[in-house]
Amino acid sequence: KTPRGLTLSPDAQQLYVTVAGADAIQVVDIARQRVVGQIPVGASPHIVMMLPNGSAGLVVCQGPGALDFFDPTRHTVSHTVRVGTNPHWLAVSSDGRTAFVSNEGSQDVSVVDVTSGTVTATVQVGNAPRKLVVQPGLVGQGTTPAPTAQAPTQGTITIADHGTQEQIDLYVRDI
Repeated sequence: KTPRGLTLSPDAQQLYVTVAGADAIQVVDIARQRVVGQIPVGASPHIVMMLPNGSAGLVVCQGPGALDFFDPTRHTVSHTVRVGTNPHWLAVSSDGRTAFVSNEGSQDVSVVDVTSGTVTATVQVGNAPRKLVVQPGLVGQGTTPAPTAQAPTQGTITIADHGTQEQIDLYVRDI
């Protein structure tokens, strides 16, 4: 059993830890310093995140190529969204309405509408994207967060803008 990812609840009272091999998320009560629950999820869970308002959690499960939504109160999966092949990382917009999943095997990023639980776009980003960051746009400029995905190919970073679905490849020199 291997812990892979962790996140705090918005109130910092609970810690959620993904456990590969158990295909679960363990719920740790911070004050009591012990496991108080376990949420069964899809095979090979990686990254777990809570929505900013704490109403739900999300976890990327590599085995089935899925994004599982879970209820942090009931400790159950509420629904599952199929994303690309071998999902690896997860990021959520600051307003909690959009999730972005990097899919290593299908070389793309799935854009998921959190409210409807559907994939609204798939953005091709190149060779085996892994890490993902959501960078907010300028306030008042009508921009939306743009996810970035870093490909493991040495010397390259791929940036995909989910608004325009355009891809930019940057080539970085060794310093």
